[in-house]
Amino acid sequence: MFSVCAKQDSFFSVSYESGLLSIEKMPIERNISSATKAKILESGTVLLKGTLDYLRKKNIRKLAHEERDEIASRVDFAASYIKKLKRNFGKTHPQEIENLELMLLSAKIGGKIDPETLKKNPDFIRFLTVNHLQHKIQALGRESWVIPTIGIEGHGDYVFWSSLQKTPKCDADGKQVGYQFFLKEQVVFETDLSLRLLSGYSYIDGKIAKYHSIFSPELRHYDTQPKDGTFKVEVWTALRDAQGQRPALRLGEHSYMVLVDDEGKRFGVGQYGVADDLGISGVVTGCGYKRGSIEAPDRYLMLPRSSYNMKKTVISISKDQFDRMKARLQQDKKEQNIPVFLLKSNCTSYVREIMEVGGIALKTKVHLVNLLFLRLAPLFLVRAVETWKEKIFSVLPTWIQKGVYFNPFHYLLGVGIGIGARLLSCKNFQQKNPDISWGDIFFRPWKIEMDHPFALRQWQEAYIEKTGEQS
Repeated sequence: MFSVCAKQDSFFSVSYESGLLSIEKMPIERNISSATKAKILESGTVLLKGTLDYLRKKNIRKLAHEERDEIASRVDFAASYIKKLKRNFGKTHPQEIENLELMLLSAKIGGKIDPETLKKNPDFIRFLTVNHLQHKIQALGRESWVIPTIGIEGHGDYVFWSSLQKTPKCDADGKQVGYQFFLKEQVVFETDLSLRLLSGYSYIDGKIAKYHSIFSPELRHYDTQPKDGTFKVEVWTALRDAQGQRPALRLGEHSYMVLVDDEGKRFGVGQYGVADDLGISGVVTGCGYKRGSIEAPDRYLMLPRSSYNMKKTVISISKDQFDRMKARLQQDKKEQNIPVFLLKSNCTSYVREIMEVGGIALKTKVHLVNLLFLRLAPLFLVRAVETWKEKIFSVLPTWIQKGVYFNPFHYLLGVGIGIGARLLSCKNFQQKNPDISWGDIFFRPWKIEMDHPFALRQWQEAYIEKTGEQS
């Protein structure tokens, strides 16, 4: 049963050991007694009240990065619980759910602003939510004051919402198409009718700025943390499986990275993937090279931690390594015409390539047949096979390792998958040749592989076990 108890000078204690999966298993049903519903809703209030009481005592910007991450994880835990309450009781108890959502929004933006104050500013709430700014503010460790504020580049971290003048924006025919927001007679940002920021505006380093994360040619830092005089690179993976134990066989899992300089400036980058709209021809040639780009900051850095199973590995690097990797990122951000390929030139491939520029080798490849096995086989069998591969298979001569791929089951399944991938790669950006050739399919079956976030996750875990570094 989900329980909440207050503890003096602590965050909140919430059956946290079993993680977010416990939320999905909580016995919250619609057809229960009114008294039970009241107790469950009250648990949500206590949960969020404890969150807000804790946050009001803290200056989030001065906290260590690890403590900020822990706070974010627990606020996201509360968000998952409130989401389940809304799904079950939203229609029957709308006022209670609204109050919980206001408390949650306050927690997302630092906990300093009273939920009742938020309620009196519906435009501010809509602006935050349609632009997902509550998640971005939380991800960057920013916070609003006790009254609604927002950071705007050139005007500081705390611009009073009430000081902005919202003016209708019309097209050439006089039809209203959105709003312009003025501060001291200067347009500081523009939105559509729903208050969504127009393309070309982003929220970076705690402020709304005239910058597009994909199409702006310059590479900008998206956050600043307390400087410690060292250079670092962070390798990130995001997996769909809540426990991070299995790969997904569909799009959505991701690899990305962050460079941190000696001043604490964070440059978050990931390969965006397909930069053009996909028509039918693009779908039926899904394994061919497409025009891609890089995104800075990568959007996954701004997501709630509960969206995916995320893991970060921090590696100390030299200034020379930092400069080489940053120069390559700047070049790619300016170019914006990167050939991307679903199997071997994807987001994970890109992280590997940039790390190689800095002289750091990552293991990111997995055979497509093995990927099916990792996804579908029982976990105990997966663990047994992975242990065998690590202790026995990896020390065998290379020619024996390659020979294993010719065993009939593995070979025939690999040929089938390879033919499918080859047929779907008949149209390629910049006329690049497909990375899987017919010769690979029939005579070099070990090359029917891809770069995958799950393989990079396995490298992360091995790195932590080898070095003792914490992620």
